[in-house]
Amino acid sequence: MPQADGTFQIFRGENKIATLTPSIDEATGSIIWETAELISLEYVRQIGELIEEHEM
Repeated sequence: MPQADGTFQIFRGENKIATLTPSIDEATGSIIWETAELISLEYVRQIGELIEEHEM
C-alpha cells in the first residue's frame, strides 16, 4: 500500500530494507523505481514490478 507521499516502504520481516519511489520515464512512459538505500537496482526493479502487478 502506498504511503501518503506515494512511496512504498519495503520490509523483510520486521526490518525495513528500503523506501521505493516511483517516477515516470518521460521518454517511454514507463515507471522507474528508485531508492536511496544500498540495495541492488535489479532488486529494486523486481520489487517495483511486483508492486505494479499487485496495484493493477
